[in-house]
Amino acid sequence: MDRWWCPCEPPQARTQGAVMHKEQISAETHGEAGSAEGTEAARFWARAQARRAAAALSAAYGAHADVVSVATQGDQAVMVMQIRDLHTWYVHRDLLGIPPESVTCEADACVGRTVVVTTPVRLVGHGVPGLLAAAAGRARQPYRIGDRVYDLGVPLADGDGALWRYRGSRTPDGVPLLRPYGRDGEPRRLPDLVRRTGELCPARRPVPRLRPA
Repeated sequence: MDRWWCPCEPPQARTQGAVMHKEQISAETHGEAGSAEGTEAARFWARAQARRAAAALSAAYGAHADVVSVATQGDQAVMVMQIRDLHTWYVHRDLLGIPPESVTCEADACVGRTVVVTTPVRLVGHGVPGLLAAAAGRARQPYRIGDRVYDLGVPLADGDGALWRYRGSRTPDGVPLLRPYGRDGEPRRLPDLVRRTGELCPARRPVPRLRPA
């Protein structure tokens, strides 16, 4: 069976990259917590850690054209971006180790949340909801999970290169069921596939098999 090319990285690579990046921020910004006795001392320590985390984020991403600001809000580090394409949003979300299920979207921005050691970190993406609406408008059969729009009208490839197709079946609560394409297998709920293999991508073309010389 041919493997299909997918514009997303395999989920293993994305996960390892996110963990490594969070570990680097942790090593650079967090020392021993010590014994912060009392409410005021604990609050002071948490805010100091947030400032260190914000400084590390600013050093790593501050020069990026889409980064508007990196600052602190109380004991949180907050990076605000003006997103012009969804790929940029997904790359930064993954680098910070933000899982898709922790992203919430409002009228003009999506917010992803994670924690580096003890410091809450927020990534704010202005413009993401509009880009998601545009992606849904281009899709033949749009279905949204968090901050990702899936087009059920085209073949979808998982991180292992396996191809899945939507044939019109759904669960009683409306969740799409995808079937393996070109091979035997039971239908799977789209959210279950995402959790197991990572986010699926539109399959563009088959990767040619290498023939022995």
